[in-house]
Amino acid sequence: MGIICTHREVVENVLGSISKDYSGYNNFLDMGCGLGDRTLIFKNGDREITGIDCINHHSKNYDNFMFLNRDIFSNGLSSESFDMIFSYDVIEHLEKPEIFLSEIRRLLRAGGICVLSTPNKYRIFGAILILLGKRKFPYCLDERNKEKYPEYWHIKEYTEKELRKIVTENGFGIEKYYKVFYGFRKGLKYFFNLPFFHNHIVIMRKI
Repeated sequence: MGIICTHREVVENVLGSISKDYSGYNNFLDMGCGLGDRTLIFKNGDREITGIDCINHHSKNYDNFMFLNRDIFSNGLSSESFDMIFSYDVIEHLEKPEIFLSEIRRLLRAGGICVLSTPNKYRIFGAILILLGKRKFPYCLDERNKEKYPEYWHIKEYTEKELRKIVTENGFGIEKYYKVFYGFRKGLKYFFNLPFFHNHIVIMRKI
């Protein structure tokens, strides 16, 4: 094992741990599943997995769960159908995130949880760009795909305070909050109280 850990590796370790901790939550939905790589981190022997995305990537991962090629808002799914919902890097693309959170609440059973991940607004590179006046929201992730709105745009990114606020104001309690760093394997614990982590991963319970 090397001394450098990648973003993907750290995120997958956190998600794998969450999957095990909530192994009894067996009706699972990934809202905005993309290629399905992270969806499959939650696959176990008992869990019934559904992934939904407005883009069909024709991924081989879709063979391992029920894939629905639908809009996440006009999804045709019944209320209170799931006890665990996952959303990875979706909310930052949305102009009305409160509607997204409302839809998650609708789909969750009483006491169900949502695992929500989104980039930290003040991750080191982003904080530098904001400080220099080089990043204003919304911003395009890839200039070659500017017309693909909002898929290639970040409409809003969140600080920890902002994310906690929008989550709690829309009917969720925060059960656990992960600040995801990547880089050196050792020594990062000294930075956990600083705002420069890369990703928020929040376990939110419907209340």
